Amino acid sequence: MALSSRLRNLLGIALADKAGAVELVTAVDAAANGTPTAPSAAVAAITVTATTGVLPTANGTVTVADAATPTVVELLDYCTELKAKVAAINAVLLAQGLTQ
Repeated sequence: MALSSRLRNLLGIALADKAGAVELVTAVDAAANGTPTAPSAAVAAITVTATTGVLPTANGTVTVADAATPTVVELLDYCTELKAKVAAINAVLLAQGLTQ
C-alpha cells in the first residue's frame, strides 16, 4: 500500500497531538514500505447528551462574533465540529487499516 507524501502530511496536520502525528506518520511509512506495524486501537467515540434543549449538528462552519469573548453556544458549536472531524479522521484511519 503506497500513500503519497501529501496524504501523510494531511494526516499529520489533522491530528492535534504532535506525538500522535509522529506515531501515525511512522505507521503509514512502515506500511507503505511493506513493514506494517500492528494497528492501534481507534479513539473511542464521544457520547454527548443534553437533558434539555437540542445540541447543534456539525455543518462544517463555526462563526464566532468576538474571538476575545466567545459565547457558550459558539464554543458548543466549535466542539461539535471538532467531534465530527475526529470521527472523520477515525474513519480514514480505520479504512487504511491503521486502527482496529
